[in-house]
Amino acid sequence: MITLGQVAQAKEPMVKIAALPFDVRTAYAVSRLIKRLDAELETFEQLRLGLFEKHGEKNEDGTLTVKEKNLEKFRADMAELLALPAFDGEEIKPITAKYPESGSVSAAELLACDKFIKFEE
Repeated sequence: MITLGQVAQAKEPMVKIAALPFDVRTAYAVSRLIKRLDAELETFEQLRLGLFEKHGEKNEDGTLTVKEKNLEKFRADMAELLALPAFDGEEIKPITAKYPESGSVSAAELLACDKFIKFEE
């Protein structure tokens, strides 16, 4: 099961991976996957903002800060949100691709995307 937390961690690295020079089939699969990640993240961001509004207070500059007295509950709610299943619990089959000859992605970025793309040796 892929969680919302895993989707949130994978989004930016997946965008970087999408910029690599893949063959057409892989590029298409990666772009479709990113659209699915975006759809999940839209709902996630709305709920995340709701937690800040629920447990925080608005600053003069319009930002929200979680109140110290609500910090423990905020962290618990955020942990619960991050652990929720993404894609309505649907299993996502990772894309299998050859790593392009040019371009680079860090090990940390590859690890963040491990549930979504697997590179062949």
